[in-house]
Amino acid sequence: MAKRLQHKVQWAGGVVCLTLGVLLSAPGLGWAAPEADGEAQAEASAATTAPVDRLTRGQEPVDRSTRGQEPVDRLTRAFEPRFRDEPLAERVDRVRSAASSMGMWSAEPAARGLLLADRLGNDAERARAAVQLAPGLPAAWGALAVAEPGLGSGPALLRGLTEMERNLDASVWWRATAWHVLGWGLVVGGVFFLLASALRLAPAAAHDLSHRFPGGFPPHAAAAVLASLGVVPAVLGEGLVGIAVGAFAVAMPWAGSRHRAALLAALATVMAGVHPVTAETGRWIAALRADPATLAIRNAEVGGLSPAQRERLARLAPSDPAAGHALALWNKRSDRLDEAEHWLDLAGARESTHPVLLNDAANVRLAQGDAVGAIDLYESAVRYQDDAAVLFNLAQVHGSRIELARQQLALEAAHRESATTVRELSELRGNGRLAIDLPWPVADLRRRLVGAANGQAVARALRQPFGGGRLVNEPWLALALLPGLALLAAGVGRGREDSRVCGACRARRCTRCLARRTTGCPVCGGPHNALPLLDALVGLGRPLAIRLVPGLAGVTAGKPFLAWASAMALATAGAAFALRGGVVPDPLVAGYVGQAAFVLAAVALATIGAGVTAWSLRSLR
Repeated sequence: MAKRLQHKVQWAGGVVCLTLGVLLSAPGLGWAAPEADGEAQAEASAATTAPVDRLTRGQEPVDRSTRGQEPVDRLTRAFEPRFRDEPLAERVDRVRSAASSMGMWSAEPAARGLLLADRLGNDAERARAAVQLAPGLPAAWGALAVAEPGLGSGPALLRGLTEMERNLDASVWWRATAWHVLGWGLVVGGVFFLLASALRLAPAAAHDLSHRFPGGFPPHAAAAVLASLGVVPAVLGEGLVGIAVGAFAVAMPWAGSRHRAALLAALATVMAGVHPVTAETGRWIAALRADPATLAIRNAEVGGLSPAQRERLARLAPSDPAAGHALALWNKRSDRLDEAEHWLDLAGARESTHPVLLNDAANVRLAQGDAVGAIDLYESAVRYQDDAAVLFNLAQVHGSRIELARQQLALEAAHRESATTVRELSELRGNGRLAIDLPWPVADLRRRLVGAANGQAVARALRQPFGGGRLVNEPWLALALLPGLALLAAGVGRGREDSRVCGACRARRCTRCLARRTTGCPVCGGPHNALPLLDALVGLGRPLAIRLVPGLAGVTAGKPFLAWASAMALATAGAAFALRGGVVPDPLVAGYVGQAAFVLAAVALATIGAGVTAWSLRSLR
């Protein structure tokens, strides 16, 4: 009795996980995002109530017929066990067969639910099953690479990285994270370089100012004045931007011409990281849930549509072919072929030059039993764009008509386009109805999301760690600050005199000091260094600081642009590693692949930064 109860609990848990996974792509069930409008919230509410209704009917007799069912229902029914302790592989194979018979190549929501269902098998079994269900889901390949470490993990990880760009949610997510990483790299890298330049030039600046102040101002007192002036912007609430501005003001007047150019570039990159780059980050974050219609189009391709989503797409279909494509897919997969043909006619599919619409029309014709009409439409789609999936569909129709020569030609053409696609489609079993639907181009859907996104509020929140002052919140003021500071620094630096450290007494001397020679140091004629212990401590810490502080080696070696490059590379590497989990939580699409992508980027950038630092140290020696 206890075992039977345990089996029922495990079965119910598996159905819950798969059902929720199938519906994860519905608005409101994903990750945190800007609030949607009332209609989108109604769609989310309708989607969340659907699995409850299905699960409450779980104890009723099951009708195994799938005619007229919605795609989500078909996948859910296919996953139900046929007998006690049925292996996971057989249940997944049934789901895969049901999905491919509807033309669904990648059942992504079902694969996501499977990855979350811990009780349905070990990690390796669930990862292999998820890859079979959704070869276009990066998270599935990442889970497979982690579950089966060894020689096979590399190809799985590489395939997942490839799918990151082909998957709508994953491509938007990694772009948002990459822009955020770039923003932090520009700001922190610029601050490191500016601080390294200020530390390197501060002794010369203090010495020069000591001669300019009336009455002979001591160099250490001049250094204290410079330090106080440098921290004023940060104290006023400008944060990291204030530190960058203060360090720029200290270093700019006493830098050489090349060093001044590097300082200007570094401060410009700091401002760019705070304003345009962070604004772009906010736009991509907002794009994750910016356009409910675009998300509905994607949901129709990989799962199902709620009534509210169908209503929204129906209003757009007369003017938007992508909406007609989504409605045609949903109706075809629900065996409503006349309605599917209606939406395709409204989109002008048969007269279109768009290969996706032509393939949709051909699949509907094939489902209606018109193989000749389907062949004509497939051939029209291939004329406009060679696609391996369309050529595979064409080959399947020729094979069903025993036209073996034409089938072979179509398969060879498909293999030339993508051998991987042909191999994966050949493994599908569609119960005699295998005709794969094409997804709407991801680049177009991504443009729709970004075009509808308003990320100003998100960008303002992302800027807060950089500081809360006007330079952070007002980009035009920051833009005007650059030429103003450059002119002020040029005025202050006019008439400056370079100074050098005496090799004998370690004191800093300039031409003005030589006019006041004493009998102290036999080399420079100046008084002996009054702070030998401090100089000894500085001498001990200097080699370590040069190696550890990003950019300091290049500044010390007199190569400012190398210093700037190393600081940027090392700071961006640190940001990529720290933010490898994403600027927002992963919407169950990237998985370990997304983390691996940013870790690999961090390693590459850190290697570049270390190489530039080593080059600078070699020049210094």
